Amino acid sequence: MSKGLLNSMVLKNLFEDVDGAELLPSLIESGVITKEQVEEYYKANIKSQKAQKPTYSLIEDGVLVRFDDRDLVNGGYITPKGVVEIGEGAFAQCNTIFRVKLRRDVIRIKKGAFISCHNLESVQMTNSVRWIDDDAFNSCMSLTDLKLSSNLKEISLCTFANCTKLQQVELPEKLEVINDYAFSWCENLTTISTPPASLIYVSEEAFEQTPIGKDFMRLYHKQQEEQKQEKGNTK
Repeated sequence: MSKGLLNSMVLKNLFEDVDGAELLPSLIESGVITKEQVEEYYKANIKSQKAQKPTYSLIEDGVLVRFDDRDLVNGGYITPKGVVEIGEGAFAQCNTIFRVKLRRDVIRIKKGAFISCHNLESVQMTNSVRWIDDDAFNSCMSLTDLKLSSNLKEISLCTFANCTKLQQVELPEKLEVINDYAFSWCENLTTISTPPASLIYVSEEAFEQTPIGKDFMRLYHKQQEEQKQEKGNTK
């Protein structure tokens, strides 16, 4: 493989990644690629793509209000820079989207933002996301690839309910609350991380009709009892 072709592949992967462009300065400094190669690739690819493909989705004051599937690229979508919120129902019932990447600008996913996106398989979010509202991913029946923001403190009502292909979840270390039906009717959810020490409330209905639910609640209640005993011993 020629060096020129290899550099083009590196640049393509960087520009397609959510935060990949941030690695460019270090790669230039280390000599992996040159500044001239970056500029040439940008002019030939990224700039021409922007000229040919306008944004059809409705974005107002940093909120993605309504998604238009004409913005999809091979079934995937990366939020534009400057979008800080995914609006209520913005992607609701969109069955043409398979993958979504949220840039680090995004801090909130509002109510029902992706509800009933039946073919959505993968959601990539950065640790800048702090709020995910009720029903945000309810009935995303193909969702299998999910990594939650480490700064998420609450999982809201029915956030991941009816995500029937979801098999495993890693809970954020700072998580404090899991609300009613958050992971209910997730019939294939069989692996979930142990309750983080920060967790102070889990609804008894959080894992309704979900295989891992009883085991998780047992661990959570045991953890709560141990924390009470520790506090009692320190008095």
